[in-house]
Amino acid sequence: MIFGIAPAIAPVIGGLILGWSHWRGIFWFLALFSLMLLVIVVAWLPESHPPEKRLPLHVPTLASVYRTILSDGRFRLLALAGTANFGALFLYIASAPAFVLDILKLNEQQFVVFFAPTIGGMITGAFISGRAAGRMRGERLANIGFLVGGIATAWNIGYHALVAQPSVVFSILPTALIALGIALVFPILTISILDLYPNQRGSASSMQAFVGLLSNAAIAGVVSPWLSDSALHLALGAGCFTATGWLLWRWSVVHNRQRCADPVPESLALEPTDEM
Repeated sequence: MIFGIAPAIAPVIGGLILGWSHWRGIFWFLALFSLMLLVIVVAWLPESHPPEKRLPLHVPTLASVYRTILSDGRFRLLALAGTANFGALFLYIASAPAFVLDILKLNEQQFVVFFAPTIGGMITGAFISGRAAGRMRGERLANIGFLVGGIATAWNIGYHALVAQPSVVFSILPTALIALGIALVFPILTISILDLYPNQRGSASSMQAFVGLLSNAAIAGVVSPWLSDSALHLALGAGCFTATGWLLWRWSVVHNRQRCADPVPESLALEPTDEM
């Protein structure tokens, strides 16, 4: 939830800073905020992982672990599915200045009009996901999340294809629904990734975050400038991300079922022993 909410809150804070300071004030704020986080982590966030289970801060060892994780086809499918799914929302986050100021004709102090419903959708989805944990199969919950995202995408594309002038209400509500769907899907994908590596959960989590942040950088630097000239282009781009995420998710499900159905090769079969 925090990973999804933070990028949505950031432009609101940036808009408030621009209201009383020059754009350089944003970088001063980031420097002070980072320093504050460093102090808080050092003073009040002790390492909880048992010492005997920690990986040494040794580049070849870390590189070997990350290489093993990246070589896993199911990890790649799950990580890319989550990245593409979140990319539908991050495209709007990266394009917020153009979407809010140029397309919706709002001002710098009105970024919250766009981001408040988006954050609300993320929080609502996270709440539903938490309540559904243990009561519903993860695969089913993820499918529901993708369905919500698909419905929101169809609404988004259809509305902007038929209506020339974007509306604050009908152009923003689809992004809130997209955020809700993402919040339903993302925990399932993350837990599936962590379960692949029960003894290297931190490494798997950091690699997932690396893949996602690398994609976000590409979206912000390449895709957003290309599509942020109109609401329809943004809607189409978000739809492509949602569809790609769903296809990768379904591929990962099929891949996992095939792997579970495959018999263990005789060369890998182990004879039972007293120790086992």
